[in-house]
Amino acid sequence: MPRIILSFGRAEEYKNLDAAMELGSVMGINSVVIAQSYFKEQPILDKYRTLAKKYPNSHLFIDPPFDFAKYILTHFEGTIIALIPSKKEIMGLIINEIRKLNRDNILIVSNNIDGLKEQITDGKNGILVNLDSIKRSSNKISKYLNSLDIRKMNYNSQIVLNDKYNFYKNISVFMEEVLERCSNE
Repeated sequence: MPRIILSFGRAEEYKNLDAAMELGSVMGINSVVIAQSYFKEQPILDKYRTLAKKYPNSHLFIDPPFDFAKYILTHFEGTIIALIPSKKEIMGLIINEIRKLNRDNILIVSNNIDGLKEQITDGKNGILVNLDSIKRSSNKISKYLNSLDIRKMNYNSQIVLNDKYNFYKNISVFMEEVLERCSNE
């Protein structure tokens, strides 16, 4: 069964998209990197292009159609390592957007940083890695790169979505608290 590493985001240094190219090279897996630029001559794009040539199993897409990543996530039948390599995030929505797809072939892997690590219980509903060490990250991901572990993590991810990130449930609890406070005053 084919495998890919998929990373996507804005073309900014802190998004660390280049880590996906290096990780793919170390793991011997094709990496698909999707970068949304602000303008055509953005300097980081040259860096990405150079790295894509350095790592021949990297496939770089700059400014493809907006839903290209979602298309890959929903249609690729092999194993997808959905890598969120950011060096900093207040909170990454992408983790729960991927979970919402409810696919048993997607392994969510995130850099172990604030904002992202709050959403993942390592080894239970995703993998946390330190992308400062690509080799150690590769070794850790490889331990979980089997269909049984990926299915278990997806199952646990659905529980997390329902318990912690269910908008309707959360808004109902909030409204109940507001109404209770108002009736006590």
